[in-house]
Amino acid sequence: MAFQKVGRYRLYEAVLEQLLNFVKSGDIKVGERFPSERELERELGVSRGILREAFRILEARGIIESRQGGGRFLRQTPVQSLFDSADIFTSLERAVLLDICESRQVIEVKVAELAAERATDEDLANLTEVVDTFFTTQFDPNRKDDLDLDFHLAIAECTHNFALQELVRVLMSLLKQHRQQAMLDPAEWQALCLEHRKILEAIAARDGKSASRVMHEHLESLRMALSQAGDGRG
Repeated sequence: MAFQKVGRYRLYEAVLEQLLNFVKSGDIKVGERFPSERELERELGVSRGILREAFRILEARGIIESRQGGGRFLRQTPVQSLFDSADIFTSLERAVLLDICESRQVIEVKVAELAAERATDEDLANLTEVVDTFFTTQFDPNRKDDLDLDFHLAIAECTHNFALQELVRVLMSLLKQHRQQAMLDPAEWQALCLEHRKILEAIAARDGKSASRVMHEHLESLRMALSQAGDGRG
């Protein structure tokens, strides 16, 4: 089987699909070794991180096994239903989203602390206006990601650190790219609004420790929702 370079859209899913097709074609038998990461990087035209994410899902499903220093081997041939099912792609999306969430916890908790320490009166006025928009905007799941982006970028802008602003922008963009379903429950929307209000209040109080704590709680609730359901709030 000849591998093909994949496009930039939904890379993880495209790589996983090709790996499954490689197994399905019979080009690899149970007990045989997959091509090396270097070979697959070249043939698929993707990064090593994306390959490892796809292999991680296959390993979790018991389809492959990794041997330290020895590569990855086909453990069993998946049943036909696995090839036809979208469930494995849902699992992959969930894994990617959890990685993004972990990265946000590392970065945005500190961003919130710095925002509380550095925000000017003008910054706080802008952040307040963004949060007020959540409460005054009629519930619309299609606007959720844009409102989230405005909120988290407004906090990053309070740090007056260009690099942190760009990191937050990239993470929110990745989240939007990979998240398939917007939050549909108006009650969850209201809960999200209240969480954002708490973060604003901590920043406005110039309380860095409190701001970092409530941001951590906010992102931890997202992580838990992703772990349990596979889609998130934000």
